[in-house]
Amino acid sequence: MKKLISALTLALSMAVSLAADAPTIAGKWEFMLEMSHGNRAGVLTVQQDGAKLSGAGELEKHGTSTMTGNIEGAKVSMKIELHGGSFTMLGTVEGDKMSGTTDPKGGTWKATRQIK
Repeated sequence: MKKLISALTLALSMAVSLAADAPTIAGKWEFMLEMSHGNRAGVLTVQQDGAKLSGAGELEKHGTSTMTGNIEGAKVSMKIELHGGSFTMLGTVEGDKMSGTTDPKGGTWKATRQIK
């Protein structure tokens, strides 16, 4: 019985530790997408449920699009559906800033959390 309780305690503490490793990025973010055919400013509205991300991306000259993604530690992946296609923003979170590259390749992006 003691071994079972110890094992359950260890498993619970590991789960809490893993959840604590992912930063909370829920909220609004101003972002800039830099592509070879021009730059676009926008706003990301992110909802977060543990490692799962969802929300919307409002991209200059393109309107509002659906966003889904995930976060593992400081690594973030957000897929934005746009005009029947999609692109993914891959990057890292550092406090109130995020940045990275796009997939398909060719672009970079950066985002700053909007102050409430």
